[in-house]
Formats: sequence, C-alpha cells, structure tokens
Amino acid sequence: MNKHHELHIHLDGSLPYETVLKLIKMNDGADISHKLPEDIHSLLTVSPDCRSLNEYLEKFDFPLSLLQTADAVQLAVHDLGLWLSDKNVEYAEIRFAPQLHTGKGLNQEAVVTAAVNGIKQLKSEGAPIDLRLIFCLMRGDMTDSAKYEANMETVHIAEKCMNIFGNEMIAGLDLAGAEALFPTEDFREFFEEAKRLKIPFTIHAGEAAGPESIWSAIDMGAMRIGHGIAAAKDEKLMKYMAERGIAVEMCPTSNLQTMAVTDMKEYPIRKFMEYGIPVTINTDNTTVSGTDIQKEFLLLRETIGLTEEEEMKIRANSRKCHL
Repeated sequence: MNKHHELHIHLDGSLPYETVLKLIKMNDGADISHKLPEDIHSLLTVSPDCRSLNEYLEKFDFPLSLLQTADAVQLAVHDLGLWLSDKNVEYAEIRFAPQLHTGKGLNQEAVVTAAVNGIKQLKSEGAPIDLRLIFCLMRGDMTDSAKYEANMETVHIAEKCMNIFGNEMIAGLDLAGAEALFPTEDFREFFEEAKRLKIPFTIHAGEAAGPESIWSAIDMGAMRIGHGIAAAKDEKLMKYMAERGIAVEMCPTSNLQTMAVTDMKEYPIRKFMEYGIPVTINTDNTTVSGTDIQKEFLLLRETIGLTEEEEMKIRANSRKCHL
C-alpha cells in the first residue's frame, strides 16, 4: 500500500475519538464525561451533509478546550501521530496555534515543548512516522496589542525552538483564521520578521478570499499555499505558481464542507496540475471532516476520475514539498 505525506493537518481538528475520551478524564471529567462516545462524536464531527462554514468552525471549540495543559498537548500529538501511522502516513506536518493553548497558564514556549515531547515519545516507541510541527499565527484585529504581541511571540518562539529542537521537529509557520475578514496583507510584518529569521512558512490563502490573498502570501515569501482554491480564477497567478514551484495544499472534503467549492466537478485540482502547479492532497481536519488521507484520494477517484498516474504525481509532490 502506498505511503502518504500529510502537509496540511490541524491538531485540534484531528484528535482521535479515543484520545478525546482520555483528555476528558485528564481535564477532571469535563461536563460531558458521563455521555456516550456517540454524543461526543456530535461535538467533534460535522454532519455528513455539512455545507456551512459556521457548522464547521463550531467543532473546534470543545477539543481546543481540552488542550490547555502540557500533558494534554503531548498526548494529543502522540496519539495523532499513532493514528496517522495506522492510516499509512509516514510523514506529517501537524499545525496548531500555540497562543490558543495558554488558557490555563501555559506560555507559548511551554505549549511547543509539550508538542515536541509528544514527538519524542513517538520516536522512543519506534513509531514508523516522522512528525514535524507548524505554528499558526492567527488572523484578527492587529490594532489589538495583545493579539499583535501573541503573533509576534509565535514568530520568535518558532526561531527559538528551531534552534533548540532543529528542523527535524519544527517545520515552520503558518497563518490561519478568518481570511475573508482579515486580509493576508495585514500580516506582512510578521512574515517579514520570519524571513529575516530564516523561518520557512506556508499561509492559508484563497480559501475564503480571492486571488489577491494568494498573491500577498507569495509576495511575503510563502513556500506553499494552504487550500489556494481561488488561484483557479487567475491564469497569471497559476502560471506564476507553476514557474516558481509554489505548492498548493488541497483538502477536498474540507473544501466541500466549508463551501470553498460547491461541487467536486468544480474542484480545480486537475486545472492546477495542467498548469504545472505542485498539487498535494491533505485532510485539513480528520475528525471534524470525518476523513483520512485514503478517503481523500477515494473521493477524487469517485468524483473527478483521478487516475493512478495523477495520484502518483500528487504523492511525489507531497514528498518533495516539505517546508
């Protein structure tokens, strides 16, 4: 069976159900500890016919509330790594926002250290998977000094932790959040600092905004683009991305559920490939979307007739396009 490389997967949206049950116990029982796993399922995974960004985003609140201690973060990274390995993933870049895990007193460095300890635990157990971490900056109102400082701290924590743990643990940075409300261009200062510090990064762009968001991300120095659906509207942009080898992290099931596309017949993956853009296939949020990497390829086979040759090319892209 083919081995996969996952380049776009969020920690809080991809917690295995068994891990959530462990986390509930670690969080002093939480309010729903008496409920059955089927009830927990409804808190974590969207309905099969989800076509709403609001429904999709609601599913992050509960798992994030469970990831506010060092032990919880370590467990989450460790267990997700095991789950991915069981799904035939041999390499994954797991992304999360350290600033969103400080609700119970951890600082960002402690959050990152806990995540690294999850990887170290996997390595000590001989798990057949290579995990790296990507730290997300969060979109928001940067006139709010606390939000600004949290993002800048994430940049500097990335540099510090890359120096401590090396790029065998830390892959780089990302920008996530409400793209339609907070334009990519508004976050240029943070990525200029990342470039100065020689930190590689990807940026979510072209999912909820147009091609201009992707242009901004590329101009800032993004090595990859998260989702990137809107690039299909701009021929010049597609040619530019192809010429420079800027990869797109595509997430088919998630893109359907959040209405980035309304029908897989509109999905621009083959168009991107025809232009020569390095396309990768990813899950985004395995638990929220109820998916895994094998299901993503199956969806493309069934809906757009993705060929074996195209699959091989996509998997090769994923192996070449690590941060």
